[in-house]
Amino acid sequence: MAFSLPSPKLIRPAAFLLLGALALSACGSLDSALPQPATLPSAGTPGASATPKPTPPAPVTPPVATPVPSPTPAPQPKPAPTPAPAPTPVPAPTPSPTPTPAPTPAPTPSPTPTPAPAPAPTPTPAPAPAPTPTPAPTPTPAPAPTPAPTPTPAPAPAPAPAPAPASSTFAAEVLRLVNVARAQGGSCGGVAYAPSAPLTWNALLAASAQAHAEDMAAHNYFSHTSLDGRTFDQRITATGYLWRSVAENIAAGQQTPAEVMTGWIASTGHCKNIFNPVLKELGVGYATGGTYGKYWVQDFGTPR
Repeated sequence: MAFSLPSPKLIRPAAFLLLGALALSACGSLDSALPQPATLPSAGTPGASATPKPTPPAPVTPPVATPVPSPTPAPQPKPAPTPAPAPTPVPAPTPSPTPTPAPTPAPTPSPTPTPAPAPAPTPTPAPAPAPTPTPAPTPTPAPAPTPAPTPTPAPAPAPAPAPAPASSTFAAEVLRLVNVARAQGGSCGGVAYAPSAPLTWNALLAASAQAHAEDMAAHNYFSHTSLDGRTFDQRITATGYLWRSVAENIAAGQQTPAEVMTGWIASTGHCKNIFNPVLKELGVGYATGGTYGKYWVQDFGTPR
């Protein structure tokens, strides 16, 4: 723990010591100057002589006052001199670079006066060249006669194709007439049909239609159901045709494709098959024989 000491007060002990010495000195002087008392005889003692007069005291030498020396003042501690702050060093001035003397410009030579151009001599006109004589044309030799080309023998005419069977010709014409009707649109039993896309030929449908036309002509019957009991959709499936929708038209006795098409469009059920926009493909069969002479079959389908 730190203790705080009181500030010292200046005491002058020398003065007190001197005063004490002075008192002691005075007392000593007084003590030595007093006379010793005389022994007096006891009262009533016979034969006592007269009372002697007291001897006057010896004169007391007054004490000599010793001068009190002036107290010597205690030397006061001189305060330590406050160190003067060190002067801030002044930076030495940066020496300025000695300016490089600008080079004395070289004297520009005075331009040499250009002599005035001497007048060019006027060119003497060259004499006109004498005309070159045109050379006489070289006679062109007469062309040699071109030999007549050797006649190339005409190729032998290709043999005329064998006439297509009536069934295929009639089948193609029926397909054409069906697409003409679909392109125009029509009405079947009061139901209007807008124009629709043409049908495309399908060989499997054609095989089914042709087989049924021949079967009716050969066995002299007229029906959508074969004599063996198969329906038209079963006959179409038997060819391997994969379908979503199928339909069939049959006719007998008509002589031409145009005649049979007129009869189908006049019949409501047959007409709807021709204009049905759901159906996409067609196969046609034609055969002769039997009671009616000619048998026609249309098989329609929408493939899967």
